[in-house]
Amino acid sequence: MSTPPLDASRDRVLTTAADGGIVLAHATAARAVAAWTLAPAPRDPVRHLEAAHAQARRHLAQLTVELDWLPPDGGWPLRRVLHHLARSERLYAAALDEASPDDDPSHGYEAACRRLDDGVRAAGDRGRDESIVYAGLYGVLQTPGEVVGLVLAIEGELLA
Repeated sequence: MSTPPLDASRDRVLTTAADGGIVLAHATAARAVAAWTLAPAPRDPVRHLEAAHAQARRHLAQLTVELDWLPPDGGWPLRRVLHHLARSERLYAAALDEASPDDDPSHGYEAACRRLDDGVRAAGDRGRDESIVYAGLYGVLQTPGEVVGLVLAIEGELLA
């Protein structure tokens, strides 16, 4: 189902595309997200997640492009997108695990400290392994030292 306002907006975007690719990139993202939003999903969130994983695995199996290819619009290479997706899922899962009726924020911070300590210790025990990457929030690959440095910088700024 197409609507006249969507058609008119599409036409306006396409006429401005020659003036600047950024308009086209943002409009593409908006339409892609809208299309994803309109894709039917099971009401049960567990079934929804399982269906999304199955679809993602089918897409991954069909990948034929170079993972480090840079899109002409300056977007992320596919490798970074995939790491971002994996990291985002882990962040959402952690948020669900950490949901607590506890009103004392220091308890959540202490739990985060324990998780970070465990992660730093495990990374140290693992040593350098080329088959392992540490993908940050936006899919940027970091060393364990860089991860720790970022935490220290953020906490330093918070305490300044």
